[in-house]
Amino acid sequence: MLSGALEPIPEGWTVVTVDNAFSFGKSVALSRAQLSNDDELGYIHYGDIHVRWKTHLDLDTQDLPTCTVALAGNATRLRDGDLVMADASEDIEGVGHAVEICNVGDRGVVAGLHTIVLRPVEGLLVPGFSGWIAQTDRFASQSRFLAAGLKVYGLSKSALSRITIALPPSVEQHAIAAALTDASAWVESLDALIAKKRDVFEGMRQMLLTGTQRLPGFHENWGELRLCDIGSFGGGCGFPTRMQGGSSGIPFYKVSDMNTGGNETIMRVARNYVTEQEAKALGANVYLPGSVIFAKVGAAIFLERKRILSEPSCIDNNMMALTPNAKLMDTSYLHLLLSLVKLSAHSASTALPALNAGVLAAKTIRVPSLDEQHAIAAILLDASTEIDNLVAERDKAELIRQGMAQDLLTGKVRLV
Repeated sequence: MLSGALEPIPEGWTVVTVDNAFSFGKSVALSRAQLSNDDELGYIHYGDIHVRWKTHLDLDTQDLPTCTVALAGNATRLRDGDLVMADASEDIEGVGHAVEICNVGDRGVVAGLHTIVLRPVEGLLVPGFSGWIAQTDRFASQSRFLAAGLKVYGLSKSALSRITIALPPSVEQHAIAAALTDASAWVESLDALIAKKRDVFEGMRQMLLTGTQRLPGFHENWGELRLCDIGSFGGGCGFPTRMQGGSSGIPFYKVSDMNTGGNETIMRVARNYVTEQEAKALGANVYLPGSVIFAKVGAAIFLERKRILSEPSCIDNNMMALTPNAKLMDTSYLHLLLSLVKLSAHSASTALPALNAGVLAAKTIRVPSLDEQHAIAAILLDASTEIDNLVAERDKAELIRQGMAQDLLTGKVRLV
């Protein structure tokens, strides 16, 4: 049993080691190349545990890759209540991530590469509760302490066996599982709605920005312009380390700033600022509000991450800016349109992919009248704002769910 600063045990709860709460089953190590979509057995890959599921795997709603009976050999056939844990992770936070199996029915399912199968001792754990055990701070802190590895962290069966878990009585397990299942269903329903709204938005964007569907009242033919015809391109300058930080002056954006804020349109808060004198000394261009900035070097190119400046700003030398002619282009429309521009990269002096400003400037786009641009942008931005609001609601629901889990699984809040 491990010692250390673990949370106190609530009255009426018991502490057991993993090997006293579960028996170990057998998994089978198969590569993705050995899997298909139409063989006899469902196959749970450790990568899917990290990416696709949080606490429970409902086989009535989730599809699995499959493998043949011959390849599965004597791997344990999973049943309801079994816990399948990923025993390897590229980051320490992912160590010990596990999902409880639900609604197996008459399916044959096995656990695969880099997984550990845990079968609850009869009568000790109620259905639906096991999936929450790995979410507790008690379990996570011990898992991280015992994890081994440099580039990849691993948790062996012998190490896992020593981890202690705190278990409430069965009636309280039922109540906790029911409450957290309801909270998870709330989050998942918002996830599904967001995914649906994004699919609709993507269809609208494709049709409206390509002219496949026209808005009522607009019939003029679209013109063809090069990107350099609708505005001017400019670059940035090197950002000296000594100037990092600050909270006032001219915002100075770097490529790393483009990796925050999801798919927001407007650049909001800078992490670095320069004074007018510093900008002048650097020879930095100061781009006006309405300019679209994006990365020109690195994995963030292809305009997937781009922002509209809301105030005069500078950019570093790994970025470019396109300042549109207000008589030709609606800024928001341009921002949306750039997502459809197909680009190719060339190798810079480093191994990183890069964009050539001349190639980009010569790209041809089809452009409607300014009034039609305004109308299209308004519709798409309204749809985008609706999605952003749903994402904010979903994030709030997830925080509530996490708070509930923390309170209930430590006994801070008792339901019975």
